[in-house]
Amino acid sequence: MRAIIHRVDKENKGLQIVLSRASNGFLKALFEAEVPEISEKVIEIVDMARDPGFRAKVLVRSNSPKVDPVGACVGMRGSRIRVIMNELSNEKIDLIPYIEDTLTMIAKSFSPATVSSVKVLSKEHKKAQVIVADDQLAMAIGREGQNIRLASRLTGWDLEVKSEGQRFEETKRINDLAMQDLLKIDGIGAKVAETLITMNVTDIRKLAGFTEEDLCSLEGIGEKTAQKIIAGAKKFLEENPAYGQQPVVEVPKTEEVKNEPEETESK
Repeated sequence: MRAIIHRVDKENKGLQIVLSRASNGFLKALFEAEVPEISEKVIEIVDMARDPGFRAKVLVRSNSPKVDPVGACVGMRGSRIRVIMNELSNEKIDLIPYIEDTLTMIAKSFSPATVSSVKVLSKEHKKAQVIVADDQLAMAIGREGQNIRLASRLTGWDLEVKSEGQRFEETKRINDLAMQDLLKIDGIGAKVAETLITMNVTDIRKLAGFTEEDLCSLEGIGEKTAQKIIAGAKKFLEENPAYGQQPVVEVPKTEEVKNEPEETESK
């Protein structure tokens, strides 16, 4: 049985060598032993996240345009990765190709699940929302949250996962609430309300601060309608002073990327 020297402790009776098979260092050493391209620096292990004995995600990058990092690690018919997995009692290993784009990288980190899109919720706090097809939700989360937990550790982002069905229901609920509020404003009918919601204008306080020019730039809103809407919004706020103290139903503008389906190695 192979192991890596994890640390050396100095004891009263001498030195105590602590071995490890659960460390990331041991997994990296196995790859270096089985994949010559790694020891030759042609392929680089950028990072990894591991739940020892169960699953690991390994981020690999090629320093040569002629060498596929994932294919090289897998080997002919899986010969190389199989040796590593056998050494780890069949611990599953997801090989993720390194990509500069953060959102695409997050999407790939959810292998073996296929991600539909990734939306940044907060760049400052490195928080993102991952959307998957309904039939991919369980796989994306993983058993006891293992897959999303490893993906978060690998990318360094706080990630949440929702299915397309869940996002549709949530969006519908938010839009229905926004529609109810907007229809209370003089000058706003169903069609205009739909236009405002599409443009993410659901906060009546924000609407009251618009200029006629702002509203006229939206499809289906003329000068007279714009005047009536602004006046109606201001009147609503005067009659409902507590409105500003309530949570505003508005979907924040976010950066989002759709993930194109692509084969990703997962063993």
